[in-house]
Amino acid sequence: MRIAADYIGFDNLNDLNLFLIDQGLQGGFFLAEPIKDKAGNILIKEKILVKDSSLKRLESMDGNYETDFRVLLTPDLLKQLRTYMTRYITGLLKKSDFAFIAHLFQNTRLNYHLYIQNAFNTDILLLTFYKQLTDNREFFDHIAHVAMLSMGIIVQKGFGIPRLHRYAFLCGLLADTPLATSDEWRTPLPEKRRLEIANAACKFAARLGIPREVGDALQDYPLQVSKPEKDDTPIAIVEASATPENEEVEKAPEAAGETDGTTVRILTQVLRLAIYIQELSNHIEDPKTFTEKVVSMVAYNGARGYFHPDLVELIIERFKEFEQVARRMMVVAKVESNCIHPPSAWAYPKPRAAQVLCRNRVDGCPNLVSGWDINIVSPLEAFGWIGATLDAGSYPKCTLEGGLEKD
Repeated sequence: MRIAADYIGFDNLNDLNLFLIDQGLQGGFFLAEPIKDKAGNILIKEKILVKDSSLKRLESMDGNYETDFRVLLTPDLLKQLRTYMTRYITGLLKKSDFAFIAHLFQNTRLNYHLYIQNAFNTDILLLTFYKQLTDNREFFDHIAHVAMLSMGIIVQKGFGIPRLHRYAFLCGLLADTPLATSDEWRTPLPEKRRLEIANAACKFAARLGIPREVGDALQDYPLQVSKPEKDDTPIAIVEASATPENEEVEKAPEAAGETDGTTVRILTQVLRLAIYIQELSNHIEDPKTFTEKVVSMVAYNGARGYFHPDLVELIIERFKEFEQVARRMMVVAKVESNCIHPPSAWAYPKPRAAQVLCRNRVDGCPNLVSGWDINIVSPLEAFGWIGATLDAGSYPKCTLEGGLEKD
C-alpha cells in the first residue's frame, strides 16, 4: 500500500480487492489514474465509478496491463476510513488484553466513539495510521492500547476543557510511534531511552500538524525516577455530560499558536500514568491478579509523588473492589516518606507490609532498632518497578513501622 495526497496505491489486484472488501467498496470506487494495458490503451478511466464487473474483467487479463491501482481519496472514502478506524479501535475493547481498559469505559456517559473519530480529523493523520494498521497490525494494536488507556483514565469524568479527551487519545496513539520499526515496544524502556522516544514522538506530531498541546505533553511526560514532580495542584473535575460542548463540530486547531498550559499539564500527567500502566502489563503475567496489582501499584507510586493524586483517585474510584489495598499502599508510601534519610525506609513485605527496614543502613539514625535486623534472602524489585532493587542481605529495622496498618 502506498499513501499519497490524493490516492491510496496498490501494486496488485489482490491487495486492491482486500482493501475494497475491508472498506465495503466492492459496489464502486474511483481511480485517480487510469488503468492501461501494455500498449498504453486505457482499460478503465480515472474519476469514473469503477464497478465490480470491471475488476472481474481485469482478472482475466492478468499480465496484460499495468498493475498500478490508485484509489482516489474522495470525501466519502475518507469519511469511511474514519468510521473504519473508530470501529476497529473500539472493537479492541472486546479482547482479553484490553479488559482493564474496557472497565474504564464501562457505563461512561461520554461519547468516546466520537472522540476517536474526531481524533482522525486531518487526512494526513488518518492515512498515516490507517497504513500503520494495515502494515503492522500488532504494533497498531499496541499504540491503540496506549491511546485508549490514556483516554480511559479520564473518560468517566468531565473536565470542562474542549478536546481534552480527544487530545489524550492522540497522546497515547503517538507516544510509542517512533518504535514502529523495532521490537522495543514489547518491553519497558530505560529512562534515557524513553526521553529519546518522547522527543522523537513530539517531532513526529509536529510533522502531522497535531495541536501543540499534544506535542508539548509528548515532550514532557517521561517519568524521572530520581525526582518525582509531586504535582498536587488540583485538577478541576466537573460533572460529565453525554456530549461535551462543541466536541461534535469543532475541528482541532493547527499546531501553530499559543498552547493552553492547563491542557498541557493534564495531558502530561495522563500520558505519564498511561505509559506506566502500559509497561506494568509487560511485568504482570497473571491476568487474574493484574487489575489488583495495577491499582495498588498506581496508588503506592502516586502517593510517592510520581502521578497526580486526582488521576490516581479516578483509578481507585473506578476499581472500587480494590480500594482497600490501594489505600493501604498509600499509607505505606506515606510511612516511607517520613524517613529522616530518604530514600532509606523500605516497608516490607509489600503489599501487606508489617515491617520497615533501612535500605541504606544509615548508622546513627535515631529510628534504627538495634538487635532486630531483617534478613532478605533474595533481591527484591521496587514495588511497581519505580526505584532501586533491594539487594539480598541483613538490614536494621526502623521504628517507622509503627505507622503501618495492622491486619
